[in-house]
Amino acid sequence: MNDERDLRPDKEIDSRVNSWLTATDLSSDEADSGLDRLLDEFPVTPQTRRRFLGRWLERDEGTGRRATGRDHPPNVNRRNRLMLSVTAITAALAILAVSASVIDSDPVTPGAEGGASHIVAADGTGDFATIQAAVDAAADGDTITVMPGTYTESVVIDKDLAVAGDGPREDVVVMIPKDGPSLDPDGRLISYGFQLLGADTSLGGLTIKGSGLRTIAVVAEGGSPVLHELSIDLGKLTAWPRAFAWIGDDAQAIVRDNESNAEIGMGDDVRATVTGNVTTGPDATNGFVVFVSDEAVVELSGNRLNGVFAHGGTSQLDQNELLDADGCALEITGNKTVVTASANSIHSSETGVCTSGGAAATIVANDIVDNGTGISLGTDASVSNNEVHENGTGILFRVGSPTVEGNSVTDNGVGLAFGSLPTTPSINDNELCQNATGVEAPQGVVVP
Repeated sequence: MNDERDLRPDKEIDSRVNSWLTATDLSSDEADSGLDRLLDEFPVTPQTRRRFLGRWLERDEGTGRRATGRDHPPNVNRRNRLMLSVTAITAALAILAVSASVIDSDPVTPGAEGGASHIVAADGTGDFATIQAAVDAAADGDTITVMPGTYTESVVIDKDLAVAGDGPREDVVVMIPKDGPSLDPDGRLISYGFQLLGADTSLGGLTIKGSGLRTIAVVAEGGSPVLHELSIDLGKLTAWPRAFAWIGDDAQAIVRDNESNAEIGMGDDVRATVTGNVTTGPDATNGFVVFVSDEAVVELSGNRLNGVFAHGGTSQLDQNELLDADGCALEITGNKTVVTASANSIHSSETGVCTSGGAAATIVANDIVDNGTGISLGTDASVSNNEVHENGTGILFRVGSPTVEGNSVTDNGVGLAFGSLPTTPSINDNELCQNATGVEAPQGVVVP
């Protein structure tokens, strides 16, 4: 098993945090540095960190939690109570924002400190022959170890458990049954491998396979699921949904170090980190694409994906490789969408980056190469310090008033191209050279 820290809240740490929060003899200097000091002192789990930060911001003159939630710091001016200086409030809000969107990427396995262990073996040599039987018998905090073999089942988990394969993951296979249990959202039957219901479940070290018309390997609804080191093979994409995972209902998820030829969807109010994942599909119609929608907050880093589709929510992309999309590798659309993309390699796609629909996009210091179109702008995006080279068209201005500055636009078929609709970009300090055509625009279109 992995020596990961426990996903469950630590009661001793919680008690000490509560005691610290209710202390009345803290000076303002102690309060100013107390947040960082406390987090450094204790091995705080993600859940404990979020609850602690919430209580920090929810104090109301020392009388306990505010009924109005976490969005606004309370008034804490009473003498001998915890005094939050401007610096402390800023630090707390900053860390709260990070913790809401970035969950510890090295979580602890439930059961690592005292939970019972259950062995699943398909050949009957373990405690159970099926994963579901082990789940039914387990209690919160237990560990379920799955031995090599093939398990044809759909598993429902509503407990805080660690489920992990023992051995090479290609030898521990969960087959999604075509005639097994299915979900029925919007009148469509969907087969699934695992359904995680509001649990802090760690699921890893398995191969999940399926070939049904509509199949999702993992459905996570709420809780703090950790999906790690999984191999997902759902065959060729024939209909939606056909996905690695659907994560929704306020889940706070970690998705790390997986291989997949299917998609991930992020739904309402999801907070997720997606890191170290690799596509095994040849293109975006049959590969690893992350869909961000609604009010999701997602950070993606160090992945090799066929694409990211952001339609709503807030996404941060750093140091990913996006490639082989038959459409747009990074599509940013919708007036409630905020995306920041930096230091990514985006290549070998029909379009590298495209913006539309009033989305707010910041595209900075990316390497955008060997696409049909490098960057296609249909919003007031900020595009700066990118390497845009060896594309059919470097940057295409379709509509809006984007700011484009400090980019190197070289060795493209066309450096800057303008569509037929009016656009008023701000174009400053870009390197525009060695393109077959420097600037191209339809007749009658005024080039700034």
